[in-house]
Amino acid sequence: MSLQRLLPLFRLLPLTLPLAGSATAALSLHSLHAPAEAGFTGFTAPAVWATSAPGSGQLDSNRWAINADGPLTSTPAVFGGDLSGGLGTSTGSESSAGVYAFDVGSGVTALGVQPTGTFWTPGMFTLRLHNDTGVTVTSLQVEWTSWLYNDQGRSSSFRFLHSGDNSLFTPGPPEFDLVSPEAAGAAPVTWESTPRSLALTGLQLPAGADYYLRWGSDDVAGLGSRDEIALSGVRITPVPEPAVIGFLALGSLALLARRR
Repeated sequence: MSLQRLLPLFRLLPLTLPLAGSATAALSLHSLHAPAEAGFTGFTAPAVWATSAPGSGQLDSNRWAINADGPLTSTPAVFGGDLSGGLGTSTGSESSAGVYAFDVGSGVTALGVQPTGTFWTPGMFTLRLHNDTGVTVTSLQVEWTSWLYNDQGRSSSFRFLHSGDNSLFTPGPPEFDLVSPEAAGAAPVTWESTPRSLALTGLQLPAGADYYLRWGSDDVAGLGSRDEIALSGVRITPVPEPAVIGFLALGSLALLARRR
């Protein structure tokens, strides 16, 4: 094929390939209707559990941020740099405040915390997304699994929030909130999972823009120590605005017509 015939194809590449913005190391929404996953396989929560150039066992701090205090709805997340406070791997029943790579069973590793009176009450993890689809995204299908290790006599919340500006975070529907029982579970305590799937609609996320998902916790009721809380199976699927869907459909029909 001649160079002249190839040039028009090169001009189309930004519509089908990730844009330069993906270099931010945010979780790339790389293609419409294609899930992007933020997994924790291999995560071991070393002392510096996330950094901007992650090595073995670490997460990317350009993608994940932590706030160990502040209002869940109005505390900006700060990305990049070194995030300390990792206390390694665990199966639960911890007492020291910090970030853990919890083995919740069946080979699943979850990003979690052991809250205390001075840590994570309230507290939050924030995940940064980047729209590399090349078009405006108006809906995100967000899936995750919340985990609770109910070994203490205090009730804690675990809530989902989202934001387009990393400033004001909108809570998800109340029925998606998770609250641990005030009474500790009977021994032997095991991890309890709650899968979630939520459609965020009415968005206007332009190509090249970021979006923010947050999972936060706070005390609810009771006295004494707090249960462990964790997160796994994060999966986000972008959907375009209806006009784009119609345009793509017309393009497909035109291509079929030409082939016939």
